[in-house]
Parts: sequence; structure tokens; C-alpha cells
Amino acid sequence: MLTSYHNHTPLCNHATGSPREYVLRAIEAGYTHFGFADHAPHCFVDASSKDRMSLWEFDGYVKEISNLKREFSSYITIRTGIELEYFPTTHKKDMENYRRAGIEYIILGQHLIGSGTPEDHISSFKRTDSRDSYTKYVDRCIEALGSGDFNYFAHPDVFNYRIDEDFYCEESERLIRAAINHSIPLELNMYGLSDGRHYPYEPFWKIAARLGAVAVLGRDAHSTERVFSEEENILALRFADRMGIELKEIIL
Repeated sequence: MLTSYHNHTPLCNHATGSPREYVLRAIEAGYTHFGFADHAPHCFVDASSKDRMSLWEFDGYVKEISNLKREFSSYITIRTGIELEYFPTTHKKDMENYRRAGIEYIILGQHLIGSGTPEDHISSFKRTDSRDSYTKYVDRCIEALGSGDFNYFAHPDVFNYRIDEDFYCEESERLIRAAINHSIPLELNMYGLSDGRHYPYEPFWKIAARLGAVAVLGRDAHSTERVFSEEENILALRFADRMGIELKEIIL
């Protein structure tokens, strides 16, 4: 891998290591392009902020990465991005904030459906037997993919519905086809794989392989150590080979 765009900072409140340490590790690992895509703030009040930066921290986040970009420009190309949920009622206003700040790329990471506020959300991570909830997740992500605002789709198989596999595969195929139609790569999430999470999920990726979806590797690094790991590389390549997925490298 020469590129890595899914990397976090301590501002999300569940990552460790400074952005500067991440960049030094990226240079050491031989990356040519590296990006930060921390969990973005939303314009509505306190939107699950315990797992993301607050609005008042956003400008500082962009400034810190911009400073690193200049400092290390002779060694590596650094990009300023965000990982973002799509909430239809606030997306336009959110995008105004991100464009004003100079965000260079946006990763779709739909951790929640609903409004996203603590009082009204369904977590994509929490195991559920609700077919309706998975359909809502697929519908929301398809709408996001059609917005034209996202560069790629992080852990698209994160929604934790694992009951009726036929239904799951039908809905997943609908989601994968939308990503293909909008030319948006699907991320094979290396953090979930190495951490033994419920994703990457084999039935999802078998469909993606059959349909010929563009797939990319995403570190989802929440620590300096995870900026590069040969062990994770091996796990991801073995998984992709077993699923029949053709991995591609993208430049953002």
C-alpha cells in the first residue's frame, strides 16, 4: 500500500497518538499519500459528540493537518478529510461548513441512522434482528452515495443484521449496486478484520466480488501502531483473495 486515507486523531475521543506521530509513522512505512479522516462534527447540537470532535474543535483540526502538510511536503502528500454520517435534514448545512474549512475528501461512515442525536438514533454496530432497520440503513446510504459528496464508503458492511441471510444479501446487493453506479469504492476495513469484529462480513463481500465492485483497503487507524501493520496486510490480502475481491489503490 502506498496510500492510506482512513486515519483518526484523538479529537474523536477514542483514538491515541498525535497526528504528527501518525505522519512520521506513515513516512517510515513508505506511504506516498496519507490522509486524516476523523469523525466529523455535525451542525445540530451535541450529536453523539462523545465519539467525534465538537464543532468548536473543527477549525483547529483542519489547521493542525494543514501545518503538517506544509512541514512534511517534501516527504509525503497529506490530505485533510473527514469521516461523515449522512443525515438528510442537516447535510446541506454540514457541507457548507466543510467546504468553507477546505476539506479535501469525505468518507461515508454511517455509524448511525435516524437524526443522529442521542435521543433518536439506531447504532449500526448494535446487533439487531430488525429487517426494517437494515433497510433504513441501506436506503440512507444509497441516498448518501447519490449526493455526490463522498469519495469512498468506509465499512459498508458495518450494520449488524445477521438473521435472514437471503434478505441480507438482497438488501446488500441493492447497496453495492448503488456504489457501483456512483463509482464509489467500497472499503475493506482492516481494523474490523484484525480486531475480530462482526465486519468485514463474508456474504457482503462475496456479493461485491460477484458484481465487480471497486474495493479498497482502509486502515481505520485509531493508534500510531495501526498506521501500518504487516500482520494486518496479510490478514486483509488473505481475506480479499478468499472472497475473490480485486483490490485497487486510489489517489484522493
